[in-house]
Amino acid sequence: MDPRISYIDATITALLLPWDTGRARLIRLNIPGRIDASNNTTVWSIPLTEYLGENTAFSSREITRNVGGEQLRYPLRVFFRDNFLRDGSPLNRTVRDITHNNASHEWAGNMVVLKWSGARRQGYQSMNLSDLPIIAAWLLAYN
Repeated sequence: MDPRISYIDATITALLLPWDTGRARLIRLNIPGRIDASNNTTVWSIPLTEYLGENTAFSSREITRNVGGEQLRYPLRVFFRDNFLRDGSPLNRTVRDITHNNASHEWAGNMVVLKWSGARRQGYQSMNLSDLPIIAAWLLAYN
C-alpha cells in the first residue's frame, strides 16, 4: 500500500434540476475522494446514477463566471447525461422554468450541479438555492 495515498469521505449539498417538476431542489451527496500526497491532488467519485440514470455516460461543464461576467470565487460544475439529445430523455422543465423558456439549448433529462470549494478545484462544498441565478444565466448564454 502506498503511504502517499489516503481516502476521504465528504457529504455535500448539491442542486438537482429535475426534468419533471419545474423546481430545482437540494440533494445530499456522499462523495468519496482519493488523495495523492505525491502531487497534492484529490480524485472525487461523484455518485450520479441515482439522478442521471444507469448504463449511460455523463458529461460536465464548468460555470466560472457570475451573472455580471466576473470570475466566480467558487466555480460550479454541471453534470448531465452525455447523450440526452439522442437517448429519449424528456425535456427538462426546470431549465425551461428558471430561464423563462429562453434557454439557448434544449436540455433534457436531470441535471446535477456541484460547487467547487475554491478556484483550484480540489474539493466541493455545499450549495444553496441562491446559486440558481448563476446557473440560469449560464443556461441562457450556453452555446
